[in-house]
Amino acid sequence: MAKRPYRIAGGGLSGLSAAITLAAAGWPVELYEKGPSCGARRQADFEGLETWIFDDDPLDYLVRRGLPTSFATRPVVNFHYIDPAGALHLAEAQRPFFYLVQRGAEAGCIDRVFQDRALEAGVQIRFGQSRQPGEVDIYAGGPQRAGAYVQGITFSTTAADGVYLVLGQATARAGYAYGIIWNGAGTLATAFKSGRDKEPPAMDILTDQFEKATGAGLSAVRSFASFGNYTRRPELYRDGALLAGEAAGWQDALFGFGMNFAIRSGVLAARALADKGNYSALCRVELTGKMSASWASRRLYEKLGDRAMARIAGGLIRRQVVWQALHAAAQPSLLKRLRSFWRLA
Repeated sequence: MAKRPYRIAGGGLSGLSAAITLAAAGWPVELYEKGPSCGARRQADFEGLETWIFDDDPLDYLVRRGLPTSFATRPVVNFHYIDPAGALHLAEAQRPFFYLVQRGAEAGCIDRVFQDRALEAGVQIRFGQSRQPGEVDIYAGGPQRAGAYVQGITFSTTAADGVYLVLGQATARAGYAYGIIWNGAGTLATAFKSGRDKEPPAMDILTDQFEKATGAGLSAVRSFASFGNYTRRPELYRDGALLAGEAAGWQDALFGFGMNFAIRSGVLAARALADKGNYSALCRVELTGKMSASWASRRLYEKLGDRAMARIAGGLIRRQVVWQALHAAAQPSLLKRLRSFWRLA
């Protein structure tokens, strides 16, 4: 008897990861993506697969799970912190902080490569169509509510490659801002929480600060904006569907870009279906502790003022323990976090 196809809503990284995993297990898959292609809403902007949250290297994880790694990428082993006075401070590590990738539908972008792998695996992608949770087995249709916002620009530049971090309420309210330059293209963005005045941080202030600190001249500037969802207790089920990615609220609450949580939750949802397993139990083993740790770290981070943030960032960079501090913040138990922070003190 032919197997009925599993249906997935959403062609982001979580939905595509689920589709590829199910297809590899021998299941027919139909994926519904409301856009004309996967990644179509992105502008080839830069993001990163961070390395400090999970114990295994993200590229090793992709290989182990049969997911593609042929997208354009670069390991980032150092970045510059731009302090409130505009000075640059170099943070370095013995391992990558993250792997740089581009988001979008263009060749080489991670979304396009995942889409192509899904099609090669036999996944039937229905572009221009959307489905609700009650109509599918896995719902990965993106955030349903806004926990944080992203505002940014992409640009061209002749400046040297580099990654930059900016902290402060004026440019990244309760969040962080980042600038990335790679092969003459760049992304400058702020990830922030909405304030009482509901006004976003001023991009002109951030752009001016970035240009002065880096000496980068920006051309062919294009704006973009989005929002994300993270929650202390992700919603795993709705109307009979398993929720994956930001539809569930899987997202690093502190500093991560969220792709790791998206991909891993998609894989776990697919494994639960293919193996008749328990999605909640799989998430508890791999994701829930990390999510709780990032939430706790987020609450502490939000209590810091600009001075405290600058002092802590400067101290970690002077001692070159930034990666270790981020890894410590991702530990899934309070005792492990306290032990890690004590060793750094």
